Amino acid sequence: MLRTVILSCVLAATAITWPGRATQAGESSTRWLTGKSFQAALQAPSDFVWANLPLREALDALARTHHVAIFLDRRVDPGLRVTYSSHNGALLPSLSDALGQHRLGVGTVGALVYVGPARSAAMIGTAAELANDQVRNLPAPRRRGLLGRQTTSWPRLTVPRTVLEGLAVEAGFTITNSGAMPHDLWVARELPPLTWAERMTVILTGFDLAFRLVQDEPRIQLVTMPRILAITREYRSPGDLNALARDLSQQFPQAYLTVHDGRLSVRSTVEDHKAIAKKLTSTESDAVTVLPPSDPGQRRYTLTVQDQPLRPLLQTLADRVDRKLVLDPSVASHLQKRVSFTVSEVELEKLFEAALAPVGLTAEFEPGTIRVHE
Repeated sequence: MLRTVILSCVLAATAITWPGRATQAGESSTRWLTGKSFQAALQAPSDFVWANLPLREALDALARTHHVAIFLDRRVDPGLRVTYSSHNGALLPSLSDALGQHRLGVGTVGALVYVGPARSAAMIGTAAELANDQVRNLPAPRRRGLLGRQTTSWPRLTVPRTVLEGLAVEAGFTITNSGAMPHDLWVARELPPLTWAERMTVILTGFDLAFRLVQDEPRIQLVTMPRILAITREYRSPGDLNALARDLSQQFPQAYLTVHDGRLSVRSTVEDHKAIAKKLTSTESDAVTVLPPSDPGQRRYTLTVQDQPLRPLLQTLADRVDRKLVLDPSVASHLQKRVSFTVSEVELEKLFEAALAPVGLTAEFEPGTIRVHE
């Protein structure tokens, strides 16, 4: 966020990318590292010294030196004075340590390092992947091109709402409630190549907002960022999946793991998923398959649930199909009850019907929402 607007400006003939316009990755004026090179740079030894430097100045210098794009959240004072010394420490852990002294956190989205409030930094990677899942679940004609990686840049004193609206136009969408985004002015910035959903997430996180694609319509709704975020992925591996689930649950206590239909289902943060996938592939060679998210409308579900609490079960199922779960106040007394059921090759509606039948509840399906009531 700009704290002060300097009124004396020099106008010059400058090539400016209009707010929110995406450019192909090869056209970027800054050669940011991406892919494996980006990941390697985050763990490479780094020497830097900050001696009472303004935070934005320190981050910009670090970004230029390592060719790693860094984005500072609008809620963080860019003039915050920082002092830190790193000698041969890995870049990302050193940066996290330096900023942790100021109750700030560091997260990653694609080839971008995000710096912001600790809670936002911890969730932005998962928020971006959930946003990518929304795009993956669009019909093929609507998602075409949105999963490719492009850059976005804007000049100084840009209104971020304009950037967001430009991204919506790029994807062929209309934002129904752009007024939910407060007015602000931003410094000039260029994002590295990111997917469309990742760029949307980076812009919105500083306002504590996320977006939801309206099913079957070219519309976007801005919503408050959920307090808890998790994604579900499935893994197929030889051997005893139940034993594997028990082992992983001890190493990743915040993850919710279930075994069904010869697959291990894990609901957790994107960071946990990366660690789990790395662990499984390193111990099982190429025998482990990470199954991609699929279109929930085309899936059939086979699931056995034994004595599970209803509320986390419903939340897991809703997250798997990228729907918002809305619980009517009348169902509060039922949510801690435990349910057991088995379904085989059923549609989504039948799956929820089986989950709710033991406690006498009903689910209604609306665009982007599953509503549970008596």
